[in-house]
Amino acid sequence: MRSIIRSKARWLKEGEIPTDYFINLENRHFTNKLIPKFINEENSNEITNQKNILIELENYYKTLYQCKEDHTEFDLRIDKSLSDSSFIKMNDTQKEALEGEITINEATHVLKNMSNKKSLGSDGFSTEFFKVTIRIFYYNVIKLYDTI
Repeated sequence: MRSIIRSKARWLKEGEIPTDYFINLENRHFTNKLIPKFINEENSNEITNQKNILIELENYYKTLYQCKEDHTEFDLRIDKSLSDSSFIKMNDTQKEALEGEITINEATHVLKNMSNKKSLGSDGFSTEFFKVTIRIFYYNVIKLYDTI
């Protein structure tokens, strides 16, 4: 019992003293996080100052992701190709048929034709879940789609 009390008292007095091993390990990890040198491609300057290296890296990535070309010509070509293309266009009756509420029969028909063990979105719910719960959630889901 006395040895336990003495050891607690000594720990409180001395505390946890870091050894040279852990100090060197921390220093090594710190130096591994640094970029020792950076060579600028434009003028072949070698930079070793960490602050200047960060500035050069920031400038590099700013110019890398900067839009250098004028894309208006490309956009015009895309617009022209989409307008000239031979897409099948719907007539007015087909457009009207797509408007209106989704019926429960339409929803169950679509779900029956979907393959199992697939997730419909990022929520992770599978098609089996929706097939089982269609009658429970139908009215809430339809209200959601009608408001969109």
